[in-house]
Amino acid sequence: MAQQFTPEHIHEKTDAQVGPLVAFLIFMGVTVAASFGFTVVLFDFFTQRAQSFDQPVSPLQVKDETAPEPQLQVVPGLDRRLEQEAETERLNGYGWVDENARVVHIPIEKAIDVLLEKGVPVRQTAAATEAAEPAQ
Repeated sequence: MAQQFTPEHIHEKTDAQVGPLVAFLIFMGVTVAASFGFTVVLFDFFTQRAQSFDQPVSPLQVKDETAPEPQLQVVPGLDRRLEQEAETERLNGYGWVDENARVVHIPIEKAIDVLLEKGVPVRQTAAATEAAEPAQ
């Protein structure tokens, strides 16, 4: 048969005991505080012990901290970009190749135009000259 619940059966008749719960929380708080204090004291002890083993280094034994040349690139992308900008400027601008010999460089587009106007220079060789003469 099904049990019937009446309002007097819905709640507990006595209050929960809070004393043991509070005692447990106090015990845990004391345990955590004691562990923290012990850890701080232990780390201070280890730090002082480690410092007592450290010996001062002679100035004659100190080595130079900088690495010898060549050093690693700090920003490799920047070097490549600067190199490419200089190359683009040289290929698309005017400038001296050898000022004493009066040799200059011109932009690629201008060089193509000059080459189309004047034509490609052809070197005459002995074999080419003989082939050009008609045979009799």
